[in-house]
This record gives sequence, structure tokens and C-alpha cells, in this order.
Amino acid sequence: MHPPELEYLVILARTVFDSLQEIVRIIWKTTRLLDSDAEQRHREAASLPKSFADVVLRDNKPQNADEIGERYALPPVLAQQYASIAPFFLELRKVRDRVIHGGSGVGLIYDTERGFCANPKFPPFSSFSSWQQGHYYNDNLVSIMPWVGDVILRTIDACNSLMTAFASVILLPPEIAPGYHIYVRGPHTDAVVQALDIYKGASPWWGDIEPTSESVQTLESDPAP
Repeated sequence: MHPPELEYLVILARTVFDSLQEIVRIIWKTTRLLDSDAEQRHREAASLPKSFADVVLRDNKPQNADEIGERYALPPVLAQQYASIAPFFLELRKVRDRVIHGGSGVGLIYDTERGFCANPKFPPFSSFSSWQQGHYYNDNLVSIMPWVGDVILRTIDACNSLMTAFASVILLPPEIAPGYHIYVRGPHTDAVVQALDIYKGASPWWGDIEPTSESVQTLESDPAP
């Protein structure tokens, strides 16, 4: 995976949050809440914003669950979910801004016979707190796959958790087909499953070849940020 692909991953993951927010915003206009008191506040409140950032930030500062709930008349469980997702979203937003506005990209990526690597001391990889001994190629390089898996799976999890919280507070119609389950697959399913395995602790390497100093090649010549 070359640096432009990593940059695209960050941009795409950040965009997912606004797409998610747009879904919630549109449904929120017409839905009814289970709690009658919350329903009354919901009807009197202003519409939700289109931007996920506008929900979790005010004056460019993160809001807690109580502040989010009060501002947009959201039930506590939904406001809490927004607040819980906010730290990851803001971290992702910061990396995206480095790519789009800062021009610094993701720094140096190294091509080794065991897979692509990066220096965990430099951003955006330095913000990842779950590096393990098995992720290290040598003293200064780690596989990028745990970080990639973290970005992908936490983005998916944010979507799942927010929509689950949303569904728990609204009045849903009866099931159209009780007990009927739909399973979705696509061309990227295998890659997502691999990312999930690595996220859960599987080996991030392409093989078990022992590393050598001569095998490392830099894919990008710009100095790391």
C-alpha cells in the first residue's frame, strides 16, 4: 500500500462520519421517540446539523454528552454515543487536515519483504496506542496494518454504535419479515475480514521471513513530519 492509498483511506473514513450524520439528520426530522417527554422536546428543537463536527464541537471545542443532549434535545443514550465517538472522530479529522490542508501526508512508508512499515514515533502512527511487540519489524519500524485495521474497524464501529443507539430511542414499525436475516457481502469483504483479524491480534505480516536491513526501501522521499 502506497502513501496516496493511506491518505485516501483517511479522507474516506472522515467522509463516512458526515454521511452517517446526514442519514441521522434526515430520519430525525420525521421519526417519533419512545419517550413522550423527549418527543415533545424533539419536536420543539432545531434540526440536527449536516456536519458530524457541528454536533460534537462548539466553538471548535468538544462537548460532553450533557451539552450535546441539551443543545439538540437528544435522548441521553444518543448524546452519550456522540460524545463517545468524538475522540476518534477528532483524531481522524486531524490526520485528514494534515493530508488535505497541511500537505504533509502520512510521512515515510517503507517497503520490506514482510510488508509495508512506518515509524511509530511519527504522526499519524504515533497517535495509535496499541502497538505490540509482534508489530515491530525492527527497533524503529512497525507494520502499518494494525493502524489500517484500527482506522477501518473503528469507523465501522462508530457507524454501528451510533445507529444502534438511534434505533433504541425511536418508535420503529413492526417487522416486515420477522426472523428474516439479510447477509451482505462485496468485493472488499476479504480485506475487511483481514483487517478485523489483525485488529483482534492476528499477525500483520505478509510472511514469516526474517527482516534484513538491506531489504528496506523508502516509498516516499519527503522527510517524515
